[in-house]
Amino acid sequence: IFIFVQVCKDKHFYLSLPHKQIIKQTMEYSQGKWSSAAKNGLILASITIGVSLISSLLHSSSFIVGALLWIVKTGGSIWLLHRIMKEYSALKESITYGESFKYGFAVTLFSSLVISAYLFLSLTVIFPSEMEKVTEAMQMVMANGNYTTEEESAMERLMGRLPQYSVIVNIIYLSILGAIASAVIASFTKRTNPFEE
Repeated sequence: IFIFVQVCKDKHFYLSLPHKQIIKQTMEYSQGKWSSAAKNGLILASITIGVSLISSLLHSSSFIVGALLWIVKTGGSIWLLHRIMKEYSALKESITYGESFKYGFAVTLFSSLVISAYLFLSLTVIFPSEMEKVTEAMQMVMANGNYTTEEESAMERLMGRLPQYSVIVNIIYLSILGAIASAVIASFTKRTNPFEE
């Protein structure tokens, strides 16, 4: 009986060892994946932030300039996201559509957080004059409109929290765009291993 129990213990030890190694490798892979997504999200956000800085410094009201900057921002972001997802797929022997989509969405989510943080700083610290312009425009609308006292109070409260609301709306908006872009790009970045088929 003693020998049987000892053999069972040893067997359990050797069986549990690979299991623990698998858990450790999975955790390390997961941490590496999120770290990579955060780094690439920061790189992806740099395009939008760079274009926004150029737009703010130019102070141009030209439709052509605005359209060109929008094309550069949108086209550059889609191209860079495709490249990031493609490079991530190349690191694996095979990757499903779902795995590629999840990584792409993680990258765009981190990017939206960085861009929204910049938006908040832009409205409150970097370019406070932009916030003043919005406030003045809202005040002109209130002065020319036939609003009740309650409606004016509501609009004033909205203006007081405009940077915070802008951040929330921006995160939701960019996350939706990121999900759509990742869903489309994942169709081109998924890879299958022919030896596994």
